[in-house]
Amino acid sequence: MKIATKRENGVVIIVLDGDLTIGKGETKLRNKIKELLEDGEKDILINLKDIFMIDSSGIGALLFAKSATNRAGGTVKLLHVKDKVLEVLEITRIIGVFETFDTEDNGIASFA
Repeated sequence: MKIATKRENGVVIIVLDGDLTIGKGETKLRNKIKELLEDGEKDILINLKDIFMIDSSGIGALLFAKSATNRAGGTVKLLHVKDKVLEVLEITRIIGVFETFDTEDNGIASFA
């Protein structure tokens, strides 16, 4: 999995590309969250547009992102949750834990 970050209006957007599964991305996401929090970032939007597969480890990484950021006084929200990823998050009832957005502009504006 590839991870890119960009900053818009004080919000860090993590763009994920690949599978958010054990050994393929969950560790990378956890490490990126730790790095951002150590740098003092508080508002994080995770773009799942290019994630096509997620497993329990990937769900764990998203929950880690949320809890670690909350403990640091910040917020994690999700962007472009779709198709199979949405289905998995709905079945596991994890989707209700996160605010989700269909557009980057709306996601960014929600932090204001």
